[in-house]
Amino acid sequence: MLLIIRLLIVLLFINSNIYFVDSAISILNLFFLGLIFITPFMLKDIKFSKEAVLFLTLNLLLVLVGATYLVFSYDDIADVKHFYYLNYLLIIPLWIYSTYKVHGEKLFKVIYDTVYIMLILSLLVLFAELITNLHLPTHNTEQEFEKIPSGFFTNPNDTAAITVMLYPFILFFGLKQNKPFKTLIITLVVLAINIICMSRISFLFFLLTPMFWLIVKRKYVLFISLSLAFAIIAGIIMNIELEYYKNPENTWQRNVNRFASLLDEDDARDLSNSSFRQRFALYSYPVKNMSEFITGYGFGGSKVALKKESSIWVKNPHSFVVELIYDFGFLGVLPFIFAIMFLAYKIIKKSPVNEVYRYALIQLLYFLALTNISSSIIRKPIFWIPYSILMLISVVPDKKLKIVADEV
Repeated sequence: MLLIIRLLIVLLFINSNIYFVDSAISILNLFFLGLIFITPFMLKDIKFSKEAVLFLTLNLLLVLVGATYLVFSYDDIADVKHFYYLNYLLIIPLWIYSTYKVHGEKLFKVIYDTVYIMLILSLLVLFAELITNLHLPTHNTEQEFEKIPSGFFTNPNDTAAITVMLYPFILFFGLKQNKPFKTLIITLVVLAINIICMSRISFLFFLLTPMFWLIVKRKYVLFISLSLAFAIIAGIIMNIELEYYKNPENTWQRNVNRFASLLDEDDARDLSNSSFRQRFALYSYPVKNMSEFITGYGFGGSKVALKKESSIWVKNPHSFVVELIYDFGFLGVLPFIFAIMFLAYKIIKKSPVNEVYRYALIQLLYFLALTNISSSIIRKPIFWIPYSILMLISVVPDKKLKIVADEV
């Protein structure tokens, strides 16, 4: 089971470089189908806690919503791909939970070691792309991303978001295993990946990680003080006229410009060029037209709903929750919201007990923030690895979760 988890993480990283409908044979597809086949045999001797059953049931409801739409509104073979990836929402938590029940804390070490190696490989691939200007088959060839390295994923935003999403896990469990040097190395790796890819929100969360770490260590006064200082500095920068580099072909100059635009108030006021304002219009559209979004438009619903709204040129929600609303409506998004509320309640309730729960709270924050960056998170099932770890930490009783035995 540990080997299967390791293989699963590797395949989710490399994404097989083949999409479901583009090839009859794909390593990821064959592996996933095999996983589904052997899951019943793997689960037959596993006893689930009541909390785990509730959590997995909420996940299952979301998968069933997708299946219902596929049956009643099927009109494109691509819909099969969406439902195929949505199943990871159930399969990955099942395997993470059951593997822990069999192997205990060895699971955390396997996930840590595998993610560690894959992040280093990701950086090497990015460097190779920079040097050769060649990319892997899934690289986005649209003009905006064509020359920007993206590693194993479709575009640089995905690569950065996934890397930063996994960073709190690597940081916490690296220090938990008393590996400060490895933690330093992976911190530099994550920094380099974000400098190359430059997803602005991802990079911002990476820079804020030391502050969030103060919550894990219960340094609340220092956290509040630094937060206020950061807010003041950001306010000052926003009122300074920023100078931008002139060469967008240069990776470093382009990325500095992108990050600076986060703090450029004048740029944010430009409604015609601000993707943030455009996305806000896209997010508010279902609220203004609630009657259209009780059950949604099915897979890829944002494209259908916004064909008649020419003023919104950003057609991808860049938010998992908003994408669920477009696809499955306000009713369809409820299972996911309840699952997140369940995780938050269990983690916050236990957070005074031990720092592993405070780490889980930070990981949940990263999960919610970074699923609002990557486009179409359904097709990035690697995100469900930290989601599954959150589930595990929240539903396993304190006395049986061995990793809470001591403090970092």
